[in-house]
Amino acid sequence: MIDKIGKTFTSIRFAISHVGNTRNLLKRAIRLFRQKGFHGIKERLRHFYQADINEKMWAQNPIERSTSNVYIENYNVSLNTAKNVPENYTKYRNNDKQVFDTKLIAFYLPQFHCFPENDEWWGKGFTEWRNVTKAVPQFLNHNQPILPGDLGYYDLNNEEVLSDQVSIATNYGISAFCFHYYWFSGTKLMEKPIRKFLNNSQLDIEFCICWANENWTRRWDGNDKDVLIAQNHNTTIDSTFIEDIAEYIRDNRYLKVDGKALIVVYRPSIIPNINEIVAIWRNYCRANGLGELQLVMAKCFDQEDPEKYGFDAAVEFPPHQLGSIVYPKSIDTLQPLNSQFSGLVYDYNEVVNKKVEYYKSIAEHVKMYPTVFPSWDNEARKPGRGHIFAHSTPTKYQEWLESAINFSSQNKTSNDSLVFVNAWNEWAEGAVLEPTLKDGYSYLNATRNALVRSEVVDICNKSQADFLSRKKHSGNLVVLHLHYEDLFEELFSNISNIPNYDILISFGPTISFEKARYILNKFSCVAGFLLPNVGRDILPFIHLMRFVSDIKYDTVIKLHSKKSLHRDDGDIWRNQLVESLIGNEQLAQKNISSIDNDCTLLAPKGNLYNSTEFVGSNHTHFSNLSSLSELEVESCQYFFPAGSMYIADYDKLQQFLDFLKNCDDGFEEEFGQVDGTMAHAIERFIGYYYMVNNWKIIEAN
Repeated sequence: MIDKIGKTFTSIRFAISHVGNTRNLLKRAIRLFRQKGFHGIKERLRHFYQADINEKMWAQNPIERSTSNVYIENYNVSLNTAKNVPENYTKYRNNDKQVFDTKLIAFYLPQFHCFPENDEWWGKGFTEWRNVTKAVPQFLNHNQPILPGDLGYYDLNNEEVLSDQVSIATNYGISAFCFHYYWFSGTKLMEKPIRKFLNNSQLDIEFCICWANENWTRRWDGNDKDVLIAQNHNTTIDSTFIEDIAEYIRDNRYLKVDGKALIVVYRPSIIPNINEIVAIWRNYCRANGLGELQLVMAKCFDQEDPEKYGFDAAVEFPPHQLGSIVYPKSIDTLQPLNSQFSGLVYDYNEVVNKKVEYYKSIAEHVKMYPTVFPSWDNEARKPGRGHIFAHSTPTKYQEWLESAINFSSQNKTSNDSLVFVNAWNEWAEGAVLEPTLKDGYSYLNATRNALVRSEVVDICNKSQADFLSRKKHSGNLVVLHLHYEDLFEELFSNISNIPNYDILISFGPTISFEKARYILNKFSCVAGFLLPNVGRDILPFIHLMRFVSDIKYDTVIKLHSKKSLHRDDGDIWRNQLVESLIGNEQLAQKNISSIDNDCTLLAPKGNLYNSTEFVGSNHTHFSNLSSLSELEVESCQYFFPAGSMYIADYDKLQQFLDFLKNCDDGFEEEFGQVDGTMAHAIERFIGYYYMVNNWKIIEAN
């Protein structure tokens, strides 16, 4: 059967390359497959067809070929993703409907349909897909061409496409589309998609307009060379723009901020008498029942201060203005495939790091909405001279988005928290949230994760404030690192045996808002923390103990959701560790009472290990912590609590952790290591530190 299908695909592909009317042929082929009971092949046929187009474009592409054929081979790898699902591909996931405190607004490009002007300027049948599919990689592992996933090479004349886009967007937490609006002195281009959206009230998502008020040029840069249609800005004409979009503002789905209709203008700086025009717009809306406006300036080119143009706020529009914080890298470091490449390559990771620091550094209120992009690579529009932000990953994008959400919620330009994403579907500029052939729904999944995590951060921040506001705290402090939240009930049943305690809980990065809220509500005096998966249970413990450094406790009970996945007896070991410390009320009371001037740390029964037998591969980290040579580390004898769960004297433990205050940057990224990390070294080092200070460690009896 599989052989037969494969041969049929091959035959169809051969036929497609030789038959002129490919569209009708594809339709007939799809009908035939469905009649035979073969479903789900529409996209695959489309990709086979597109692969042929790509191969023909490749044959005509003037970019230099490598004599080793590495260039061609790398390009073919991209094409072959049409036939093989990559390992990191993320499938669609149906999420529960949730209203988030922050609204995410994705810029939307209405280019993907045919219209007369494009036919005239670029050739019959032109859409952005033609640019997208002809892109080629400029260096090894350069992800070009960037090809669509589940939605395929869609045509926005098809109303079902908009419906699918809205369904996907809302499922992953997008609150609104910001449609780029092409209005040239009364002439409108590419209005069909937003018009179809307006006429279909079933499309349940908010929307707003961004006036793309610069020239449309053959070079896609808005400058004065090779102008296809110009913006002839003057007061008389530009004043009527508001009348043209009034019907959109009246729609009950139009995005309002504090009750004001939000309008973005891309380049107000090139509009003469802009302040006078803005006054006319506002008066028109008041006089015609449209209410007040929230006018937003895009932070691009040299535009910085929205008030200069009579606007209410600015919105970031990266990659604009990133040149002041990051610098291009030499393509030679990326194994170039095209020696004639004249574009610029930046490091996406550096951008995110700088933006995260920037959001943290803004001390005073600014009237600005943050914007992030999942990736950026306009090689498709500028062959051999594109601007590329390399090494983008869903994880790094999520970090940027989380930081932007946090900034917006803390530094609201209005009563609403808004964050923009550039973009939903800028395929030729490589800025895409829509599912791609390579990554599937990875970036959309990261988008929703960032929103969920922001909700968890909010509830954790509130719990921390409530915790610190208490006038009286208990004598016992439980510190729980809950990376595996599925173990909470098991741990909670044991924690309940502890008398008179406060608790600090660090959650892992995958915790849901509902689960975090449920867990925090189980305790009367609790503070929650959402921390990255770095440093196992050790680095979170250090952070949480710093949080209570000004509060006096007698004892600390350190616990964590230990699974030890590399061991067959992982669950047995965890249960033995926890139950020997706090397995019942009497035992918990007895063990806590044993902490005094003589005994400063109590290890679980059977888990006080001799260092000479369990140094492992921790020599280097341990040597740095202790100032011992690695040879001395090998021969030094002390005892440490294996499994890193124990009951300890609060003051002594804080002294130990204070000694580690400069270790934060030494913790490695999490790759499932079973030994040799900073966390493993500190697990052992506590025993050495206590021995040197003559602090006694004993084992639970």
